[in-house]
Amino acid sequence: MNDRRQDQERRGNPRMPLQLSVSLYFNSLMLLDCRTRDISPEGAYVDTGGEILPHSADIDMNLRIDVDGRTLQHRLPAQVTRIDETGVGLSFRHDDYRSFSDLVALLNIA
Repeated sequence: MNDRRQDQERRGNPRMPLQLSVSLYFNSLMLLDCRTRDISPEGAYVDTGGEILPHSADIDMNLRIDVDGRTLQHRLPAQVTRIDETGVGLSFRHDDYRSFSDLVALLNIA
């Protein structure tokens, strides 16, 4: 079985294909012009334009969604769980239920 299929089978929530603007922050590295390829309340695949982040790195992700002429943002901690030539797979680290529910609400808007 290939790695991608194994990753999908381990997910509690299926990821939906959705391109959203995100910024990734790791130590002093800021990747400002990234886009999600797919996302769920538990994680995302982010196209980093070929920039590499270390496996298991703890990062912050800032998600931006434009709605009715205004930009909504949600920042949350994540961990790099997969790396390939175009981006990274992330697992979100929700601090509490509100962080999780806020992300679900934003994804429903998008």
